[in-house]
Amino acid sequence: MGTPTEDDIKELQKQIDDLNKKLDQMSDNMDKINKSSSSVSKNIGDSDNLLKDSLLSIKNISTEFRKFATDSKAQYEWAEQLAEKSKETAVNIGLSVGRSQEFTKSFNRATAEVQKFGGSAEGVQVIMKQFAEDSGRARIISPEEVSNIYLLEKGLGLGKEAASSLLEKMDLMGVSVDNSNKMLNSLTAESQKLGLNASKVVKTLSNNFKTMSSMSFKGGVKGMTEMAKLAVQMRMDVGDMLGMAKKFYNPEEAIQAAAELQLLGGDIAEAFGDPFTLMYEARNKPEELAKRVAKMTENMIQFNEETGEYDLPAEAVQQFEALSKTIGGSSESLIEMARQTAKIKDIKMNVSGNIQDEDMREGLASMAKMKDGKWVVDFDGKEVGIGDIGVDLAEKMLAAPKNEEEAIMDIAYNSMTTNEILKNILDAMKTGYVAESNVYEITEDIMRPSMESLFKGMESQVTNMIEGIQKTPYGKLRENMIQQSQSLGLESGDTVKKIFELDLSEDLEKLLSENQIDFTETLDDIIKKIKGLGENVNRVPQEKDDYLSRSDGGVTSFTSEDDVLGAKKGGPLDKLLDRSFGGNNTAESSKIEFGNLNITGKIELVSPDGSTKEMDMASIKPMIERTVINHLNGTFRNGGVPSSKESTDYMAS
Repeated sequence: MGTPTEDDIKELQKQIDDLNKKLDQMSDNMDKINKSSSSVSKNIGDSDNLLKDSLLSIKNISTEFRKFATDSKAQYEWAEQLAEKSKETAVNIGLSVGRSQEFTKSFNRATAEVQKFGGSAEGVQVIMKQFAEDSGRARIISPEEVSNIYLLEKGLGLGKEAASSLLEKMDLMGVSVDNSNKMLNSLTAESQKLGLNASKVVKTLSNNFKTMSSMSFKGGVKGMTEMAKLAVQMRMDVGDMLGMAKKFYNPEEAIQAAAELQLLGGDIAEAFGDPFTLMYEARNKPEELAKRVAKMTENMIQFNEETGEYDLPAEAVQQFEALSKTIGGSSESLIEMARQTAKIKDIKMNVSGNIQDEDMREGLASMAKMKDGKWVVDFDGKEVGIGDIGVDLAEKMLAAPKNEEEAIMDIAYNSMTTNEILKNILDAMKTGYVAESNVYEITEDIMRPSMESLFKGMESQVTNMIEGIQKTPYGKLRENMIQQSQSLGLESGDTVKKIFELDLSEDLEKLLSENQIDFTETLDDIIKKIKGLGENVNRVPQEKDDYLSRSDGGVTSFTSEDDVLGAKKGGPLDKLLDRSFGGNNTAESSKIEFGNLNITGKIELVSPDGSTKEMDMASIKPMIERTVINHLNGTFRNGGVPSSKESTDYMAS
């Protein structure tokens, strides 16, 4: 569908106006209703007059739908929610863009169909996706096909995925979805006539369909449905029965198996006497071979009236063990089937002789139970003896749906409450309306050129913005941050690693021990002092500074402005001088004066603890002389040459 013209839009508006007129005519004959009621699903039971509530609910459906049909905003919002799911589904099944509008309409119509029974757009999405995934084709299944698949879930408890897969496999075998639906409805009705759980029968068919489709059934899918029905009725395992059929596929194997089974005697020998009959049934009618096995087992277990139970003789156990080894399957499954077949045979013998229809007798037998030594059937709140059931009552007990073609739909419909039905009807009407009015599709087509231009324009605008920002310092933010991190060593983490590798505790301890803190000072003063002490830790002095080197690698600087060099006995300087000059550092505090210098004043070397007494003064004198001479020459002053007076004053100070 192309972009709608102005004439198309006018025609749509005309159709809407005509519809509104018809709705007005429908509303003219209605009584006044509660306009404030916003839900049709809560009216019934709101008052003591149920009939009035029912009528009000129906009127409210008409009123709410009329409002919806004349509210383009509400229609668009409703359609947009559907569009979200339909577009997502179209992508999931790989649908081409050219088929999008066709798919949207089909999706919305299918949603309207399933909403009648409480379904949703999400459910349609799952069904369509699963069908396409199983088939590998981007096929748009019709609303009727979607509805049939959904009813299998709603009416028979089959999951959406399982239902889609079942109908897709039947479609693969050449059975259309429409014919599949007829076949499954027939199977449902037949199962109900036999007193079987129709849901169990269809699930058995679904679970074993792939295996059964790998074998040849003369009746095709119809034969498979018979096998599923028989499996539920006789409590047999379909897999075991099909495995047994394969045992008789080849003539050699069929002859050998029949010979072995002849040795077991009794009903087994009679059932498996002709190997060629077995081979024919295995190849063409596996369901008939299964019936043969069921018939064989019905006499192998007997009912014990004294105990009220079915006895399993030891010789029967031995026969079942031998039988399972020959034809396959487990002996446990064969024994369970034998109990069921024996039970059905005995019940049928107690059914009234007036009932001649074999299916009816089978159905009553399936429904019966043992109560106080008698077989009875529960019906209408009563327990009726199997022998007291006549044809008329049996027909009521085994009543099939009035319309067998809609057996599954009837079950689905009866699973909903009245209020649920009313709500579902309104939802289906809204979806059906937007599916036909195309309000969303028309709006989307009108807006598409503008939206595409806007989309392309936004891309261009974003590109221009990025290019503009890249030219500014902000645009290079990342590069700048990387450079800073590299210079700080943060990129590799080396800087942080080195900080935590330093042992600062020893330095701080020495600083505090050598510089006593007056605790009468304020806390702020103490912090400043500690901070000042740490400034020189591990700082390498400039080349023009003198310094003392510690044994741990730390240094302490001093300059020519320091007048006195003091050494504590046993301290680092004392030890350094002792190593340099060979002294013992045992003398008391002393002063050393040097004369014969052409300067005014004197130089003192002070050791308060007397450690200078043992020093070799002769070796110290040249060092002092060089110090004084260098000082007089101005080598310790900040690069300038002092006057004689400045030098003399400094030395005398």
